[in-house]
Amino acid sequence: MLSTGSFVDKSGIYRFNYLSYKTLYKVVTAMEFTREPHRFYFNDADGKLAGEITFPAINDEQTWVIEHTFVRDDFGHQGLAGQLTMAVVEAARAEHKTIKPLCTYAKAYFDRHPEVADVLDTQA
Repeated sequence: MLSTGSFVDKSGIYRFNYLSYKTLYKVVTAMEFTREPHRFYFNDADGKLAGEITFPAINDEQTWVIEHTFVRDDFGHQGLAGQLTMAVVEAARAEHKTIKPLCTYAKAYFDRHPEVADVLDTQA
């Protein structure tokens, strides 16, 4: 998975672009996520919610708590939840925040990816 960066679109919405590579078939899936305060999400071609991750802030806005990760069934098994999680990780790095993963998916993601441990909240 490669980040192609973030940008603010013409309407002023902050977005992240990602490329996901499937090595078996060499298929590239480009995902664009929309950011709202404490949320990244993406909609399908019909404008219906297809995936989201929410991360309210605690500790005087210094820590983001990943409390919910959702990918609609018809978008499942494509690595999109991981891309959403990485969008939060990259935003946390850029904004000097820490992350506390509470939802089951986020906990498992951080366990499987020690390379993102730099943003983990170490306070008890």
